[in-house]
Amino acid sequence: MNHRLKQILVGLALVLTGASYAQQTINVSTGWNNGVVPLNTLEDSWNVTIPGNTVVTPKSCQNGGLWDYSSSCSRWVSPVVASNGTALNSAAGTYTYQLNFTITPQTINCARFVINAIGADNSITGFSINNNNYLPSLGMPSGNNHFDPLKQNVEFYITPAHLTVGTNTITVTTYNNPYNGQGTEAAFNLCGEIYINEDFNIHPVVTGPATICQGSPLTFGGSLALGSNPSTHYLWKILECDAAGNLVNGGFSWEMWYTGVPTGNFTFPSNLNITCGKYYMAVLAAVRESSCANWAQDFHIFSYVCKPIANAGADQTICQGECATVGTTIGNKGVSYSWTANGASVGYGLTTSVCPEVTTTYTVTATSNLTGCSNTDQVVVTVLPNEPRFNIATNTSNNNYYTVTGTPIVMNANLVSGFGQYWGVEELDANGNSLFHISNPNVWWSYPASCTFTGFDDYSLNYSGTYNTLPGSPSAGRFLYNHTYRITRGTWNDNCDWNAYAYILTTVKSANEGGYQVMVQETEAPDFKPSVKEAVENAWNISPNPSAGIFTVASESQGTKQTVFEVFDLFGKKVASKVIEAGTTRLSLDLSGNAKGVYILNITTDGVTKAHKIITE
Repeated sequence: MNHRLKQILVGLALVLTGASYAQQTINVSTGWNNGVVPLNTLEDSWNVTIPGNTVVTPKSCQNGGLWDYSSSCSRWVSPVVASNGTALNSAAGTYTYQLNFTITPQTINCARFVINAIGADNSITGFSINNNNYLPSLGMPSGNNHFDPLKQNVEFYITPAHLTVGTNTITVTTYNNPYNGQGTEAAFNLCGEIYINEDFNIHPVVTGPATICQGSPLTFGGSLALGSNPSTHYLWKILECDAAGNLVNGGFSWEMWYTGVPTGNFTFPSNLNITCGKYYMAVLAAVRESSCANWAQDFHIFSYVCKPIANAGADQTICQGECATVGTTIGNKGVSYSWTANGASVGYGLTTSVCPEVTTTYTVTATSNLTGCSNTDQVVVTVLPNEPRFNIATNTSNNNYYTVTGTPIVMNANLVSGFGQYWGVEELDANGNSLFHISNPNVWWSYPASCTFTGFDDYSLNYSGTYNTLPGSPSAGRFLYNHTYRITRGTWNDNCDWNAYAYILTTVKSANEGGYQVMVQETEAPDFKPSVKEAVENAWNISPNPSAGIFTVASESQGTKQTVFEVFDLFGKKVASKVIEAGTTRLSLDLSGNAKGVYILNITTDGVTKAHKIITE
């Protein structure tokens, strides 16, 4: 940043408080005196000292062609002019043109000289203001022939100390000599103006909302009004104020400088951390570098509104099939509350009741009825799998028996540590009494190798039940026609109660085809809970978990039944298994030779299986 710009920036405080300077525009064009001077008319604004040191008043002339800049801006002037306005031959030598002009403002802050065109026969050799040399500012070429073409569009700043309030003098020296053997036509042309304490017509415009919600971007439109001259530097600033725009002593303040012209939207940095519930002023100021310190500014007052309270409450864990109340009773007056999950509405109010089937994230949105500002919060309701329902499919392709397939509605629930399930199959007599009971055939809970559970099919390679035969005929896994069976599935989880579901299967003979059709009917599940609970309470602890591959599995009580330990990877492949006899309370599982990752350990006692997640690292 140069010294001149630093001076400008220092003056910003004065500008923002309304300081200004009187302005003046002075036309210094030749052949211009309250209008364009007619041809061959004395131009008494200027005088010229000709060779021989004689001072005369020049006349306006017009030579035509490239020498003219604009007939409405200036005319060439010369000591000797013919009646038709043509410059006549003049003596060779130096000519000195002078113009006195008056500055009226009592303070000269800056001055800009704008020259549209300047030229002379044959060369300009000096250019000064109050005897201060500004010839280099013209950028004239060296040599003795400057007039073809005219020097156009020259602009420079006059040092304020080189000017004075009152009379000032511009002095231009030219040298006239023969040109290509022709006569000498001493003539001079200047089209230009001097701007004292110039207002560059920079008019910033700030637009934005009257209210901004806490946390929303502080974005404002910032530009220069139509007709404004461009700026070279501009400032964005935020100041704390009251509703009327009065600045708050010691209030929040932030600013940043930028180069160029403000265009389009501007967003203040998001880390300003301004306090909500207050008023602020967004200020845009602009200036041109190396110009008068005539800053211009605009500002926009806005209210930064606090968000309403949104509290979804603490995360919860429930068992599948249960409901939970989310949210709290603490909120704001004049605020509406709505709840969503997975993009769908699930309720309104500070609290709402939800009954998710799977782990779900709920979002509460608090919206101010007055300002429209909103806030959100989320709560996670973790659902422990405890859904016993399952689907039934039958195969009656054999005329002697049929098979059954059972498919749980919630698949792979055992991948969540602490999940347990039970399957049971009974034949019922005409009074609904159980004739036999097969407890927990393993193939029906084999996770996650199969998504469809085969029925009691003696040919299934996966079948390994507690009992391997049904009483009487047919063979194990096959269901006789004209018999009634009940299939039950029960589930539980850590901190979740036993939950069961059952179907009754009966058969009727088809009169049309002579075959059998299985009738499936939902029914109340038998209460196997006591025996299942007894097995579950014989809990096993696994440590360390995670481990490097060696796990210790121990029970605090003496088991009375044989226990089977099976380890599966997440693709359902069995990677390890052990069996311990009743009374054993401790064993070691070595998975150090397997890939690091997550495995499922199924522990089965008396037909009851409980799954545990173990991790090697």
